[in-house]
Amino acid sequence: MEESSGRDGAGPAAGPDQRNPGDESAPGGKQTGTVTCPDCHGSGRQRERPCPNCGGTGQVVRIVGDA
Repeated sequence: MEESSGRDGAGPAAGPDQRNPGDESAPGGKQTGTVTCPDCHGSGRQRERPCPNCGGTGQVVRIVGDA
């Protein structure tokens, strides 16, 4: 079984309804935006492995508006 990969095949990426550990909300949610992952600084990797915070994408979802 193949897994979808994040940026440059770094590791599993969140699908449209999935969240990575560093996401504050589901991708595409209202009042959200993507920002550079604070743990890997956008590289998608930590110590030669996919970043566990962003799932290897280099980005995390943040809530940018007030609900």
